[in-house]
Amino acid sequence: MQRKINGLLVLFSLIGGAVGFASGEYVLHSLIDDMPTIFIVGIYMGILALSIGLFCLIAEMISPRLSGSSWRQQYTGLSWKLLVPATLVLLLVLGTVLEFVYELNMGGVKQVKDI
Repeated sequence: MQRKINGLLVLFSLIGGAVGFASGEYVLHSLIDDMPTIFIVGIYMGILALSIGLFCLIAEMISPRLSGSSWRQQYTGLSWKLLVPATLVLLLVLGTVLEFVYELNMGGVKQVKDI
């Protein structure tokens, strides 16, 4: 079995990660005083996943080497419909839940308190 690597997909996923990181950091710094940290981390993860998913979908539409050219005809519309629920909503909820579990401090280590 021969491995296929789509260079355009790798490039676009890195670009999507950079765009998601930059926009997530902007949202993080602009909402840090207005919302609880739990929700901000969820929003950050959702934005990052959405931008990576968007750029990967665009790359696969341009050059469908991994899925094949029939994928573009059959599943492009469904992919656009599922992009937001599969990336933004799912990772927003997952990031919020994981941040909540992180802030429960189950290890028993006392946190440093500001004086």
